[in-house]
Amino acid sequence: MLLYMRFSPRGIITCIGLIFFSLAAGTSICSDCPNAARWSAPGVGFDLTLDYGTSAVHFLNGTTVPNAAIEGNVAYKQQMLELVQTAVAGNWTGGVELSAPTWLHYIKGLFTSPSPTPLQLMLGSLKVDTEAYLGHAVHFAEVSFPVWLEMDSYQLHTIDLALRQLGITRTTKVFPQAIRAAAKAYARHNLPTGPQAQWELGLDYSRSALAIAVDELDRGVYENFVWKIRTDLGYDSAWNHPIDPQVGSLIAKPHYWEVVEEELRQALKVVGNAKIERLTLVGDRIIGDEHLLKILSKILGTETCNNALRKITALQERGIIVNPLFAAAMGQAQTSDAVRDWSPSGCSYAGNCPGSEDLRSEL
Repeated sequence: MLLYMRFSPRGIITCIGLIFFSLAAGTSICSDCPNAARWSAPGVGFDLTLDYGTSAVHFLNGTTVPNAAIEGNVAYKQQMLELVQTAVAGNWTGGVELSAPTWLHYIKGLFTSPSPTPLQLMLGSLKVDTEAYLGHAVHFAEVSFPVWLEMDSYQLHTIDLALRQLGITRTTKVFPQAIRAAAKAYARHNLPTGPQAQWELGLDYSRSALAIAVDELDRGVYENFVWKIRTDLGYDSAWNHPIDPQVGSLIAKPHYWEVVEEELRQALKVVGNAKIERLTLVGDRIIGDEHLLKILSKILGTETCNNALRKITALQERGIIVNPLFAAAMGQAQTSDAVRDWSPSGCSYAGNCPGSEDLRSEL
């Protein structure tokens, strides 16, 4: 009796993948477990913004060093804006109807890989630059993003896919927003020690957006009360471009700063009569233009604003420089280093590796 079997293209690809995975699992995943190379490496942090990407490294001696700031091209900025806007909207509306794959598609997929996305190209550039600085390969990094991301969001899957294609693994399950990541860099050497909780204002101001966060910090634990982002209130939105750029200069838009001031006032209502004790400043335009800090001083009061800024100045006087451009990446590099400290002697990503254990998911 003859037996006939039906093979679908998907089934064949799956079988081939299982064979190759079983052969490679013990080598590619477990080969580095005994020497624990990852756990002796510096912590690496990346920050993805709407306009650019930054990287930083945290060394074993406690020093955090900004490494690279790379301007994104038009395609990168478009993809990031789409990811940010859909994340804020709370859903993914970019459904595209795809035709059923043919045999030709499956065969082509065996020998070719999809073109890298603009996001992957940016992360790849940050990886290469960091590797050139360190002198060795980077396989682990923590990444921050302009907005909060859900654990199972399309945006998070998009970023993780780009990282995997570059051979990079995120160690933590939490994917922090840039202001919260930057707060780690500022607070690392300046945490409040008293029993009283403190209010903290975070501002992320770049060419493409203004983000505001109001948090309460109690014994090192953050509780967020307000978070908002306006992609129509970035620094570039403050100006009208002249008809002829060669003979004219930028023209300030009327009422732009009034709108920014009102956004800040609305966000700070949650504080009531309490004072803002701490500031987290992020972005490439937060210090480049004095208008925002003048508005901040007007709302908070000169004394309160100066006291909060003085804490940042005190860090600088102690030799701890936190550049707002790199603040989020620096915080993520410190997180990467902190996770390294938890590791047993071995790797942590394959349960069948000698000496491996699951990392704690919380920070």
